Amino acid sequence: MILHTIVDPNLIWQQKEEIQTTTEIEYHGIRMEVIPMDEKTVQINRIFSTNLKDYLNPVLQPGSKLEYTLNPREES
Repeated sequence: MILHTIVDPNLIWQQKEEIQTTTEIEYHGIRMEVIPMDEKTVQINRIFSTNLKDYLNPVLQPGSKLEYTLNPREES
């Protein structure tokens, strides 16, 4: 493949050094993809919702950090 550009080829062909692992969680009934930062904190990568109000919620914007702990479900 030939690229006709003035950009340094090292910038184009460089490999990502760190691959971030993502996880899907449900937070207040909203499914989202997050990046774990530490044991309790996650950073929102994207949300999966059909409700438009969820996208307008500033707490749920991509890049926001949430404190999240796993709560065991009570079986009935």
